[in-house]
Amino acid sequence: MPRLFVVPSHCAVAEPQGRDLLDVAVSWPSPQVTVLTVRGEVDGATANVLRLRLLEIFASRARLVVVDLSGVGFFGIAGLAVMLEAARRARGRLPLAWVTGPGCVDRLLEVSGHGDEVVTAVTVAAAVRRDIPAAIAEPAQGVG
Repeated sequence: MPRLFVVPSHCAVAEPQGRDLLDVAVSWPSPQVTVLTVRGEVDGATANVLRLRLLEIFASRARLVVVDLSGVGFFGIAGLAVMLEAARRARGRLPLAWVTGPGCVDRLLEVSGHGDEVVTAVTVAAAVRRDIPAAIAEPAQGVG
């Protein structure tokens, strides 16, 4: 039986009226930490932008990756698939944390049953505090 995913109405974003639907920016607050900040809508039309940025980061031999989804207004199943793929690629090789923030991300993780498969934090700082010891202790490995 197919699962029905209900996204709360407060997570829906109105049509952008000429603006891009998704903005993905990379920053390096320290040599050990790469932060991917995602803003806008992550759906079937935009998920590949997120996927490509994650692949670039994995190829760069990052030590710790934090994906900040706190600026996401809509997070669809395509976005979840990209993020779960990233979590699987990173597992055992690279600390990867999600900053979830908006209810639409947390809700989709909950109803899909994947909440226990990923590391989440409420802020980028919280993710870094928890995961940076592992990133410093272990040499970076390629994730692919």
